[in-house]
Amino acid sequence: MKELDLRSFFLMLLQNIRLIVAVAVAMAVVFGVATGLLTEDTYSSRCSMYVMNIAKDADNSYTGISVTGLEASQRMVNEYIIILKSNSVLEEVADRVNSHGYNVTANEVRNSLSLTAVEETALLRIISTTHDPKLSKVICDELMSYAPEKIRQVMQELGSITPVDQAELGSKNLPKTTRNAILGGIFGLVLVCGLVFVRYLMDNTIKDEKDLKTHFNVNVLGVVLDTTGTVDKTAATTTKKTGGKR
Repeated sequence: MKELDLRSFFLMLLQNIRLIVAVAVAMAVVFGVATGLLTEDTYSSRCSMYVMNIAKDADNSYTGISVTGLEASQRMVNEYIIILKSNSVLEEVADRVNSHGYNVTANEVRNSLSLTAVEETALLRIISTTHDPKLSKVICDELMSYAPEKIRQVMQELGSITPVDQAELGSKNLPKTTRNAILGGIFGLVLVCGLVFVRYLMDNTIKDEKDLKTHFNVNVLGVVLDTTGTVDKTAATTTKKTGGKR
């Protein structure tokens, strides 16, 4: 295996630039087409709700929110997520969604939902992702509609959850054809460059006086240039067979 000479390696890359570009373009097309054919379209609808920690005074009036109350609300978001992803809630949401003409199960609703706490706030973000933009919106709408009632039942009126914004029609997020086509092109580029690199390292043919010195440890006294640009193939063949005698 030969030593790495960056100059020679980059020259070899330039010599194979057409092959490199062709493979990169081909891989980009393959990845893009495969993504479009094999990946189903998905649509996401999102909304958010505000979690409130409420406490009653001795006269049954509710206290205003405080710093401590806000911190408690932030901690309660994760508890609310567990409640809203419970079977009883999802079954009710599925029934409400099906009243719009759909046929979904509680498990399908669960798989479509992503409930996350917005960092350092008492906000709960709800995202529904399905293959139907309208269905994604309906799931968000029905969960927001049922959540306040369920939270009041479970928390004994010591907590509440309130919609902050309304869900919009689901926006397309898959397939990401352009992104995958670019990744395919990069993959093809790296692949061909890697093959060229391996070929360069495994190439032990003699190309110049430097290779002679490297392989045979001999000094080159002089170089005879071929100024005619042609080679006598018959003479070369005869010389090879006779060991140099003609």
